[in-house]
Amino acid sequence: MSWALYRRIVAVLFSATLIAFLTGCFALGSGGNNGGTNPPSGPAQSPTPPPNPNPASPTASITVSPTSVEQGGKVTVSWQTQNATAISLSQNGTAVALDGNPVSSPGMPFTLNVVGTTTFTLTATGGSGTTPATASASVTVTAPPPPNGPTATLTVTPTTVQSGQSVALSWTTTNATGVTLTQDGTNIPIGAGQTSATATLTKVGTVVFVLTASGAGGASATSQASVQVTQSSNPGDLSAVNHIIFMAEENRSFDSYFGKLNEYRAKLGLGPDVDGLPDDCSSTNSDWTKPCSAMNKAPNSAGFPTTPIYAFHLKTMCIENTSADWIISHWDFNAEDVSSDTPRMDGFVIGAASATAGAPGTNPTIPDKQGIRAMGFYTSADLEYHYWLATQFGVSDRWYSPAPARTDPNRFYLMGATSGGYAYPMAGNEPNINAPTIFDRLQAAGVSWKIYVPSSGWTYAYAFAGFQGKYGPNGSSRHVFPMSQYFSDLNSGSLPAVAFIEKPDNDEHPGLGDNIQAGVADSAKVINALMASSAWKDSVFILTFDEGGGLYDHVPPPTNVPSPDGIKPVDICTSASDSRCSTAKLTHGTPPYDPDGNFTRYGFRVPNIVISPFAKAHYVSHTSTDSTSWLAMVEARFHLQPLTARDAAASKLTDFFDFTGVPWKTPPANPPGTPIGACYDGLP
Repeated sequence: MSWALYRRIVAVLFSATLIAFLTGCFALGSGGNNGGTNPPSGPAQSPTPPPNPNPASPTASITVSPTSVEQGGKVTVSWQTQNATAISLSQNGTAVALDGNPVSSPGMPFTLNVVGTTTFTLTATGGSGTTPATASASVTVTAPPPPNGPTATLTVTPTTVQSGQSVALSWTTTNATGVTLTQDGTNIPIGAGQTSATATLTKVGTVVFVLTASGAGGASATSQASVQVTQSSNPGDLSAVNHIIFMAEENRSFDSYFGKLNEYRAKLGLGPDVDGLPDDCSSTNSDWTKPCSAMNKAPNSAGFPTTPIYAFHLKTMCIENTSADWIISHWDFNAEDVSSDTPRMDGFVIGAASATAGAPGTNPTIPDKQGIRAMGFYTSADLEYHYWLATQFGVSDRWYSPAPARTDPNRFYLMGATSGGYAYPMAGNEPNINAPTIFDRLQAAGVSWKIYVPSSGWTYAYAFAGFQGKYGPNGSSRHVFPMSQYFSDLNSGSLPAVAFIEKPDNDEHPGLGDNIQAGVADSAKVINALMASSAWKDSVFILTFDEGGGLYDHVPPPTNVPSPDGIKPVDICTSASDSRCSTAKLTHGTPPYDPDGNFTRYGFRVPNIVISPFAKAHYVSHTSTDSTSWLAMVEARFHLQPLTARDAAASKLTDFFDFTGVPWKTPPANPPGTPIGACYDGLP
């Protein structure tokens, strides 16, 4: 391009620009042509601002309140931003949905359920070319503290007593879902909400009470209190007692007879003090397949326990006999290991099955091959007289038979505090027991005594060497008389100081045709006659059973009691040809069939009632003892030496009595009668 042409183009462009500028200025300054007032032809237009070449960067701030919460707690998250065109929020890296695009928030609630640190992060995005801003805030989420653990406080007053005296127990617990109380390891039944109790102490030495409160999550708390028990200078004022009568019925366990005693007591407004059958084993249920907390298993065809049999109410007043043989008693205690001292209380049904006699169509016509009858029990509807006696007077829920064996050895204990080593009934060629009886002690001390026997004239005292020849009907010093003499002695006022009754015939023993209510009716005649006599005023009548009969009981017997005399069983089964091994050999393939043992284990619990004008009303004893306690009581009353280590360790039963108040100076009125119900071959 030539220089001249260039200059011309510049001049033209300059002139056009200048004209346009002057024209705009003229229009703005004059408001119209020639200074007129013509309105604009449309609204004024604002010029579009040019884009900001340097937009401000966004800022962000965030807070969380509070900064520490328990799991499940709530927090509030607040934030502020500037120069932000958009925001986002995350919780531990997970985006939080926001309603709209709130660049600021006075507070957004959150519920935090994860233990640990929770971090909220706010991101603010600004204009093009700016860097997003972030801000974070954290909160600590802690696990809630465990629930308050239980507490337990137990007090006992006084802390020193003489044997036969009582102590008062009181306790408090907090945060407890369950409470138990024990005396020397033996459970004392207490009701819900109960906070006090009394205990009569007979054992000389230290007695330890332990209160345990159970709480949530398996937590527990215990409190312990001890009492020192010294020997009483006057053994329970037993000197007020001038007649002690003892009678043992046959072959019933405590649960089978008195397992529902608490229900009867409740009707009289009395507390659930008796350790009986579980409440969920209904007294109206006669279906042994209905589950409850008392259960054993019946054997299958191979002899293995497989089918659950639950405690049920018997309707028949007689059942096929069971067995309490040495081997079966150990089986009842632990069906898997008869030599074990670990209680399982699971062999009663299989033991009863092994004792079933006969075959279908014979006697019994419907044999209980499964052993179901062992789980049957009776109630006050069946045994009202016994329930009435046990509730008016005193009963113990820790009274055991002396040995885990059948009738004969246990009845030997009732007279001599030993069986002389016999675990089974004596065979014809075995020697008599060479040991003294309580009657020998009484005779030597000049204390009057008699044994009242059935028409057969038999007494188990004849198993002791020389007894029959000395004291039998033809003996040099007769002390064995028929049962009719008992009633004559009551009528004539000549009841001896000590009387032992060998119950005739109706002895409540299991057996087809043996109606228990007929046995109860006979017992009522014996006891009611005493209550109506002049001898009542200073008498104690002890009713119990010789052994549990192989019927179910849920309380394991102690396994560390004194051996009477150190004599081990002399007649356990070692040969398949021994007639006593018919059951024992079922447990082993080769001899010896029986567990050895050394008579340091009680048998199972048995029903018992202590009847006297001195008996505490409605009393329940929890003192662990066996039936040789009646011997200990006789020895204490008449100042006799113990026969063996067994009766030396037994309770003297003084906790049953109130010799000052004499609660039953007048016997309780209107003892109930005993109906004779149906007795049939079959269950229930």
